[in-house]
Amino acid sequence: MNQLKKQFCYLFICLASVQATAQPYALPDISDPSYAVMSLAEERKLGRVILAEARAQLPIIEDIEIQSYLRQLGQRILAHSKTNHIDFHFLLIKNPTINAFATPGGVLAFNDGLVLVSENESELGGVVAHEIAHVSQRHIARRQALSSGSGLISSLSIIGAIIAAAYNSELAELTLFGSAALPVERQLSHSRNFEYEADRFGMQLMAAAGLDPWGMPAFFEKLQRKESRGLQIEFLRTHPLTISRLSEAQQRAASYRKTFTKDRAEFQYAKARLLTISKISESPQHADEDIQNYHRALVLIERQQPRQALEYLEKIPVEQHHIPVKLAFAHAYRIIGNWDKAIAILDELNELHPGRAAIIYYLALALFKSGQQQKALAEINAVAALHNYYPQFYTLGAQAASQLGQNGVYHEYLADYYTTEGRLEAALQQLTLAERSNSLHHSIRARIAAKRKDIEEFRKEMSL
Repeated sequence: MNQLKKQFCYLFICLASVQATAQPYALPDISDPSYAVMSLAEERKLGRVILAEARAQLPIIEDIEIQSYLRQLGQRILAHSKTNHIDFHFLLIKNPTINAFATPGGVLAFNDGLVLVSENESELGGVVAHEIAHVSQRHIARRQALSSGSGLISSLSIIGAIIAAAYNSELAELTLFGSAALPVERQLSHSRNFEYEADRFGMQLMAAAGLDPWGMPAFFEKLQRKESRGLQIEFLRTHPLTISRLSEAQQRAASYRKTFTKDRAEFQYAKARLLTISKISESPQHADEDIQNYHRALVLIERQQPRQALEYLEKIPVEQHHIPVKLAFAHAYRIIGNWDKAIAILDELNELHPGRAAIIYYLALALFKSGQQQKALAEINAVAALHNYYPQFYTLGAQAASQLGQNGVYHEYLADYYTTEGRLEAALQQLTLAERSNSLHHSIRARIAAKRKDIEEFRKEMSL
């Protein structure tokens, strides 16, 4: 692997320092030399390219319930970060190893192995906050400024290869020594310093969001124990953990005196669902009976045994019918073919919890499957702001438009979907087909023209 690739692999080895104190930790000053290496505008462009390549090349788990939970947890933490110049994306990767990575531009990826090994929400929240801190503190750009100072945007063509390599442990280890511009001792020093900084700022975000700060050191300590028993923990390779770092995290957590939330039912339901779709037969460990019954019901739904699933769901007390439980009821009724019951449940959920991606998607899907394509398309069109975070809206919108004979909208939705995966030539072809539709309103033609311009600019960014 050539030297340039080694430097770019560093994008996925999240790096960055200060004293252990519960005092608020500030974002880097705009005068930081990292801004000369990569401006905020360049960072946003880079993030968009990385996101497209990640979606195209990594085995992303496209379950909208778990995606929605992970994004909500991230947004809860981000609300206290003052990082409003970046549009964060949270990806869940099908990979049993315990690892996570963050990139410039706010692309955060978490292996399902990491989520499943987390015992409570504060442990997972600690990792999410840590990765957010790497982006907020601009560690990649700062690391680049300390080494060669060369621009990042100039070699985006190899980003796809880098993402594919992010799960090769030997390559990940190599990248710790990948830049000849810095002596090895300084590289390791900055790596440790950046990890300390991500811990400190991340824990501050956790506390502000009401998450128990002890979740972070507890998770680190758990991984360290696993590794001491001979298990290879990728997270500890890409986020080096020292005794002093763990001790400082514990001391810092002890300095917070407020009452915090260690766990919520939403995490345990998401974990139970992840166990099901990951085809892991074991039931959730340490879960209460309601979670166990929910998991049993999901397994039966996966096996197309909805009536038996309903028996387990009905064992859960009505007052404990959280959103995932009600969605499971809707799934069971959908498989039975009782569309009225499924849609009634989803309609009620949508009124009680407006704007929830999973609820809206399942409602649109149920409407579509029951022959109500116009209503399904209306639900999808109403949440356009969510589409880029949950690309399955694009494909469902395309299917609904196709059955309604709205060819222009059909091709436009396909173009949107191809764009999310960086398949820009295919996206432009779909826009051309959309423009040939005779029934397009002039406002839609203007929107398509704007998308064409945006994709052409995106194509230039990806070819740099």
